Amino acid sequence: SFDYKKKKDGSAPKWANAPLLFAFINFAILLYLLIRFAGKPLSDYLAERHEQIKKDLDEAAKLRDEAKAQLDEVNTKLAGLDDEIAEIKRAVKADAEEEKKRIIANAEAEAEALVTGAERTLDIEIERAKRKLEVSAVQAALRSAEKLLEREIKDADVTRLREEYLTQISSNEASTGGGN
Repeated sequence: SFDYKKKKDGSAPKWANAPLLFAFINFAILLYLLIRFAGKPLSDYLAERHEQIKKDLDEAAKLRDEAKAQLDEVNTKLAGLDDEIAEIKRAVKADAEEEKKRIIANAEAEAEALVTGAERTLDIEIERAKRKLEVSAVQAALRSAEKLLEREIKDADVTRLREEYLTQISSNEASTGGGN
């Protein structure tokens, strides 16, 4: 058996470094066995894993470059977006201004047509009212004259007027040749 304790005089035991030596020997045996039996598969696995990591890194770099290109493209579009929005606003404003002018022109034309139509209708109504007024005035004058004649003409005047009328008719017949 190995005694690893210090001696009573304080000196190191004979086998003081033995555990470390055995640990190295055990490690060397383990390393030999691993290399002997698992060396090729482990080497293949590590090589395959190395290649896979390399591919993944290449793919990640490629994806990063594509993402950067897309980001640059989006940033370019966004930079141009303000100009595009401003252009669209200008176009919409111009269209709205043209539409406003067209609507105002149409409204003015319709208003002019309404005024012209109203003036024409007013002229017609004024003429109609004038004619009615003239007819009413003539009728009133006739009624007035009739009343005046009824008051002023007496039976003797009616007889005298009949005789004058008959005389006038007779003289007309004589001058035209006498009848049938």
